[in-house]
Amino acid sequence: MQDPSAEATPEPTGHPSGETPGLPAGGAPGRADVLRTVLTTPFTRRAWAEAAYCLLCFPVALVGFVLVLVLLFLGVGLIASLVGAAVGLALAVLTLGLSRALGTLQRALVAGLLGERVTAPAQLRPSGGFLARLAARLRDEAGWRAAAYQLVKLP
Repeated sequence: MQDPSAEATPEPTGHPSGETPGLPAGGAPGRADVLRTVLTTPFTRRAWAEAAYCLLCFPVALVGFVLVLVLLFLGVGLIASLVGAAVGLALAVLTLGLSRALGTLQRALVAGLLGERVTAPAQLRPSGGFLARLAARLRDEAGWRAAAYQLVKLP
C-alpha cells in the first residue's frame, strides 16, 4: 500500500514539456474543448470525403451484391444439375471476373476519395489449354475473396 503523503511521480507523455499536447495543464480536456471538437468534426474535409465515399459506394455495393448473389447461385445450381454444367461453370467464372472488377472499382474509390491505398491482388494469367484455364479461374483465391466481399459489404 502506498503512503498517501508520498508524491506521485508523473508518467512520461513523450512531449518535451511533460504535458499532453492539446490538453490544458490539468491534463483533462475542458468542456469547451470537447464541445468544439464534437461540433466541428462533422465539417472536416475527411468527414465529407467519408460521407461521399459511403454515398458513392452504396450503389456499387448494391449492384455487386445482387449480381454476385444471383449469378453465383444460378451458376452453382446449374453445375449441380449436370444438365447445364457448362453454362453453370461459365456463370461462375463470369461472377469471379465481375467480382474482381468491382473490387478494382472500390479500390479506386477508396484511393480517390479517402487517399488510402489498398494493394490490388496479382493479375490472374492462366495458361495451358481451355480446361486448365477454366480450372485456374475457378481456383482464383482473389476472385473468391472479392465475391465474398461483395456479398458481405452490403449487409
